[in-house]
Amino acid sequence: MRFKRILIVAFSLCFIAVLVFAFLNWRAANAVKSRLSVLREAGKPTSISDLRPAKIPPGMNAFEVIAGLTDALSQYERELGDAIAPTATPEAQEAAAIEISRKMALEFPTLVVSLHDAAKLPEYEALSDYSLAPNPFMEKLLGLQPSPRTVVRVLHSHGLMSLADNNTTAAIQDAIAIFNLSEHIGKEPLMVNALVSGALFGMGVDLASRCLYTNGAEPEARSQLLDAITPDESLVSNFMHALDTERAFAIDSFQSFPLAHFMPVQGMLTEYLDSMSAFLSVVEERSGIAPKTPMGTEATVGLTGPAFAHSLKILRRSQAKSRAVRILAAWQDQGSDPNATLDALGLPDSVSTDPFDGSKMKLKAVNGSVMVFAVGDDLTDDDGDITDDRDVGIAPKGHRD
Repeated sequence: MRFKRILIVAFSLCFIAVLVFAFLNWRAANAVKSRLSVLREAGKPTSISDLRPAKIPPGMNAFEVIAGLTDALSQYERELGDAIAPTATPEAQEAAAIEISRKMALEFPTLVVSLHDAAKLPEYEALSDYSLAPNPFMEKLLGLQPSPRTVVRVLHSHGLMSLADNNTTAAIQDAIAIFNLSEHIGKEPLMVNALVSGALFGMGVDLASRCLYTNGAEPEARSQLLDAITPDESLVSNFMHALDTERAFAIDSFQSFPLAHFMPVQGMLTEYLDSMSAFLSVVEERSGIAPKTPMGTEATVGLTGPAFAHSLKILRRSQAKSRAVRILAAWQDQGSDPNATLDALGLPDSVSTDPFDGSKMKLKAVNGSVMVFAVGDDLTDDDGDITDDRDVGIAPKGHRD
């Protein structure tokens, strides 16, 4: 009899445990379902398959044109890497890059023109299969060739060569192509492309600012350059798109886990979605970096916190550099007075505000010209030290490092 009671108690406890687990599992699944429903109602993607773009008309895809130049680009990259490898200073690296550009211009005389033409096309679509599972999808994305970085290194070194030959207008065309490619890559899926886009944008700003500092550009070319610099609203819009697509990829990744429909994984997915929503609200602010204590459990924060924080810093750097170039152009248009103040330029807040801390961008006289900068990731004014992006901005040649 006693044994029978023990069995009944044990059975009852197991039954209660199953009921509790079922309830908690239902609640976790319902939490995910409600969040996904909100995303879908807002037209946001919730799976890799949702990222599939509209079909691009023939001849309109910049990636297809660039892919046809793979052999020339690969050779250019190898020779550029071999030339730069033994150099020890930025000046020596630039000199090596210029010499390789001269050599390759003779061997592939139409390469740069073809890249310019590709960059002008309205669409860029590198991926073709959106039916893949998360891991194969990421592997394919990371393995795409030719790399956008290679293309932009070619254009940047060609621009340096043009500036060395006092052909500022030609260098401006290279900078415009870089900005166009940066925007194309910024519209590709996942955060990895947003980070690449930010790196390309930085190279475009470097070349564009050098062109402006030479004061040798034809007015029409200079105007085209300023029009080509990705505006703040597009930088933010592309970044938000990257986050939307990254979230869709993560949802598929969570749901591909073993036991994905049980409470622990569902709970982590809910926390991830909530932390992403909180992060998006930070991005929408006019300035600021990611909070030091992101929401979520240790596992979720460890998975997303550093990546979110780093990506937002890249966005803020792009915004700071975009604003710096526009401020430099306004300073030049209003007389190039080294003693001019930022307030005297009469620029809107959208240009004059430091995207890191919300203060004013900084204008500093240097050798008859000016440098323009923001405070950078550490939120500290380092008096225009733009080495390694301590402060973030632009400066005349000789004040960059």
